[in-house]
Amino acid sequence: MVDSKFSIGIVIFISIAIILSVASAVMPHLQTAGNSLTNTAVCSALTGSGNLCNQNQANATNSADSSNCTFFYTGTYAFDGNWGLTGTNTTPLIDNNISTCVIANDSAGAYMQVRYFFPVGASAIRWNVTDDNSTRTLTIPDGNIAVVNATHSYIDLRATSNSTASIWTVYNGILPTNLSINGTGLICEEKLIISIPAQACSLSGSDCIDTSNIVAPGTSCTGYEPVPLGNLFSGTGIIVMILMAGLVIYLVSSQLKKK
Repeated sequence: MVDSKFSIGIVIFISIAIILSVASAVMPHLQTAGNSLTNTAVCSALTGSGNLCNQNQANATNSADSSNCTFFYTGTYAFDGNWGLTGTNTTPLIDNNISTCVIANDSAGAYMQVRYFFPVGASAIRWNVTDDNSTRTLTIPDGNIAVVNATHSYIDLRATSNSTASIWTVYNGILPTNLSINGTGLICEEKLIISIPAQACSLSGSDCIDTSNIVAPGTSCTGYEPVPLGNLFSGTGIIVMILMAGLVIYLVSSQLKKK
């Protein structure tokens, strides 16, 4: 029989094999203070200048957009009511020309609603609007921004034309807030102005266990990445286990032969 001391030795060898295999799988994923985030796909989607960025259309690129900001052109426009002499002349609202304007052609009024998407973490949200009174920049109050996921937020804005005024509203579907009531009902143009963080990155995904933050460039992630169980049985881990198992078998065989 195998003596008790030798049995203890086998247990020790097996324990060492398990510890080394787990360590070999986990150590490459350790993030310590000073390491940079590596999820470049998320980072590139949120690149900004850190300064104010002008987005002229919600759903299309425009040559007048800020060149050093990456925008999400996935927004939408919705029109209601009768615009212009034909009732459907909404082109002046989205042609990026502040000199072309249109007005509702009946007393019921008409409106254009636009949804802009932008990165989570963007701040200083402004709405630049033009009617027959002036061009001005309106501040969006807090509490009107909706978060879609870890990277995307959106805001709903509405430009209304009636027989007495042009009304510019932040419209979150629950409690609309009029930002400006001016002019005679002519609506000319609008664009979004936001501050997108420079190289803002989410700590979600495979970078870190912390998924609650949007962080600035150079922020480090301290902790472990999620480690799939398969990692323990592949690569260096499986090689270590094979070598240790072979050593145990050899020692057991040698001991039995002596007996």
